[in-house]
Parts: sequence; C-alpha cells; structure tokens
Amino acid sequence: DNADTAVLALQNKEVDALVTLPSKLDVFKDNEDFNITNYSEGRVAYMRLNPNSENMKDQNFRKGIFYALNREEIMTAAYSSADFYQLGYSFLPTISSYYNAEVEKYDQDIEKAKEMISGGPSTLKLCYVGEDAAQEKQALTIQAELKQVGITVELAGMEQAAYMKSAYDKESKEYDMYLGGYVMGIDPDSFAAMFDTNSDNMFNFNNPEIDKKFAEGKAELDPEKRIAIYAEAQKLVAEEGIFYPFGTNLRTLVTLSNVDGIEDAGLV
Repeated sequence: DNADTAVLALQNKEVDALVTLPSKLDVFKDNEDFNITNYSEGRVAYMRLNPNSENMKDQNFRKGIFYALNREEIMTAAYSSADFYQLGYSFLPTISSYYNAEVEKYDQDIEKAKEMISGGPSTLKLCYVGEDAAQEKQALTIQAELKQVGITVELAGMEQAAYMKSAYDKESKEYDMYLGGYVMGIDPDSFAAMFDTNSDNMFNFNNPEIDKKFAEGKAELDPEKRIAIYAEAQKLVAEEGIFYPFGTNLRTLVTLSNVDGIEDAGLV
C-alpha cells in the first residue's frame, strides 16, 4: 500500500512531510517528533445524479434520494471526525466569500424520502473511484442509508481512468449516481464549468436560469451585486435535485517537529 509506505518513510524520518488521511494519523498523535496541521484547500466532496439515466428523470424522485442521505454520517465515515471536515450545502467551498448556506439542504427525513421515491426504481448503481479509501467509505454509507428507504444500491468502484471516462461522458446512462470531489478555487465564475450550458457543463445541467445567473455574475463588477447573483445561482443548483454536496474535507499535513514556517506559509 503506497499510503502505508509513505507513513513508514515519515516515521523513519526519510522524508520531512506527508499529506495523508485521518485514518493514518494514530502513529503520529501525541508524539513530540511530529506536528499535525489540518487545512482547507477548498475541495468540495459530493454525490451527483446522472440526468441521462432513465431512473433519474423524475425530479421528485431525485430529491427523495437526497432526503434519505445524512451528510454528517457520510463525511464522518470518510474522514473519521468533524476535526477533518466542514459540512457544506453549496457547490462553493465554505471558505469562499460567496458561499451561501441559505439553500435547500435536504436534511435527512426518512419518511419524506420514502414518500417522494414511492413508485420509483428500487435499484440504483453508484459509481466512484474504488482505490479512493474515502469514497469507498462514502459509498458504503450511502448504500446503507438508501437501504433504509427501500432502495438497493449496487456499488461500482473502478480505477480512476475508467471512472473519468464514464463520469464525464455526457451520453452515458450506465450509472445513476457518481461520487466525486473538486478543487476549483473560490471565485464562483470558475464553477460555471460544472453547471452552465454555455461552459463545459460537466454535470449535464440544463437550466436556463442557472445559465443566466452565471452570465450575470461574470459581467457584474460590483462586489455586492455579484454576491447576490451567485447566492441565487447556488439556490437554483440545489433546487434541481442533481447535485448533493457533502462539504469540504480538510487536508492533513504531518511534518517532522523541526520543520517550521507552516503557519507563516498559510496553507491553502
């Protein structure tokens, strides 16, 4: 395992620093030879639904799936504790000054979920990167949560290259749901690539109102007006019932105790 080899190298002081997962930290905790620093790189972890899938044509059904989920469970499964993540409800990372939490959050409501998915498909396929330990744990948690509302989730963990080929094939109907994560900076204009049909529209959205908001935001120079425009864009994306953000996972840097300047570096 490459991750275990890297941990051993730091333990043996063959390297000075290592970015690793919370699950690998036990050997470094309470050890004066090492320092642990958690920081945000503005990554947004998410699950999205495939609009091409015949199972996902009904918006009500899509939203019912979201009401079956529990963000905190999903993120805790992946990153062990809230020390290593911040829950988020928007396509923007929480560190963005444009981040708007006043959107539809789809807080878990099992009875509401059962009602909304009633009559819909009972088996769905979830695609993710199999060698990503965090995504594997997220997938298993989502599988268990959807089982509570009567949906069987078939897990399709695959290699990175195969995942990328499927996830960004705009015609593919093979999978109903995808796990993912991205780092796109903090300015909201960058995120048009995911949701705007006039940009790359990587997530296959088709909402003229969302397109309009990204166009307005890009053209607007007044900071306060831009904030208001992108606040609306975040609401519209949430209301589509296609994109379900989990939040921002923190990166964990372990360094030898004699490595200084970490705080001055301002990790991002």
